[in-house]
Parts: sequence; C-alpha cells; structure tokens
Amino acid sequence: MNKFIHESWLILLMGATFAVLLAGAQTSLSGRIKENQEKALNEAIGAVVSGTVTTERVKINGYDRDVFKCLDTNGKMTGWAIEGVGMGFADKIRLVIGLGPDAATISGLKVIDNIETPGLGNKIADEGPDTFAEQFPGLRAVAEIAVVKGKPDEAGNEIQAITGATISSDAVAKIVNEALGKVRAELARTGAATGK
Repeated sequence: MNKFIHESWLILLMGATFAVLLAGAQTSLSGRIKENQEKALNEAIGAVVSGTVTTERVKINGYDRDVFKCLDTNGKMTGWAIEGVGMGFADKIRLVIGLGPDAATISGLKVIDNIETPGLGNKIADEGPDTFAEQFPGLRAVAEIAVVKGKPDEAGNEIQAITGATISSDAVAKIVNEALGKVRAELARTGAATGK
C-alpha cells in the first residue's frame, strides 16, 4: 500500500512537471504562432484577390471574423477578402474568400487550415488547375453555392463535390455561404460594395 502511494505521488509530480513545461512552451511560442497565422492569412489574401498590396480591416456588424478591403499600390480597391471558419468532417476548416470590388463575384478561395482526412477531405486545400478550390472563381457571391456529385451547372452556381469527401465539400460550401450571407448584406447596406 505504501509503495502504491509513493508511485502515485511520482506520477502526479511527473504530470505537473510536464504541464508546466507545456504551458511554458505555449507561452514562449504563442507570438511565433500568431505571426505564422498572420503570414498565412496575408498570403491567402494575395492569392484570392489579385493585385492586392495592402489591406484594411473592416468591421462588419454581426460577423465575428476578419473582413479586409484590398488595395493595390495606388490605393485603388482590388476587392474584398473574407475569413470564414466552420466545422468540416474532422475539425474546423479556416479559409479565405476573395470577392471583386462590387462584392458580387467570387474571385478566389483558399483553405488555410484544415485537418480533414488525408488523400480525401484534405483535397479541399489542393492548389492548381482542376482542383476543388478552382471551381469558385467566377461564381456569383449574391446566390447560394450548391454542391453536386455530378457535373456542376455553372449557371446554377454549383460546384462538384470531391469524390469520397462530400462532407468536406459541403462544409466548405456552407462556410462560404454563411460568410457571404452575413457580409454581403452589411456591405450592401453600408454601400461599401460600390468599390470606393
């Protein structure tokens, strides 16, 4: 019995030591983690709104994520970048949606964080021609985006689901639809979507 109590204290001491070490690592690395997240966000904005050199954060009532007014070197508006977050199949998906200056057309989409199933759901983040994200540019931002399993009807604002990853595909469309629904209404209400 005495040996059991002695070993219990040893396990508790080891657990407390590792907890302190993990907390210290988190504290010391949190600045670097934040910098890397900001860098990934800025790179994504540049990828979804071409010509963007600088951005201005815009506060949208009723939307708790970042919205950016994108500007070129002359200060002329190049479009909007909207951060979206929602649940995927495995965990949260974080992405950036690009819009044209009038906020009526999607200019791009980039997934910046996900842990979806490797080889299936994580294809939502693939880049290049004939990828899932390449279906979004040109879609209307003023209408719901629908996910279909067959050939999409571009006139119907549809995208094709990734084979074997319908849940991840649906999750991305849901995140985009929810973000655009909240942001679009406020941009239209304030007149910010006029591109000025």
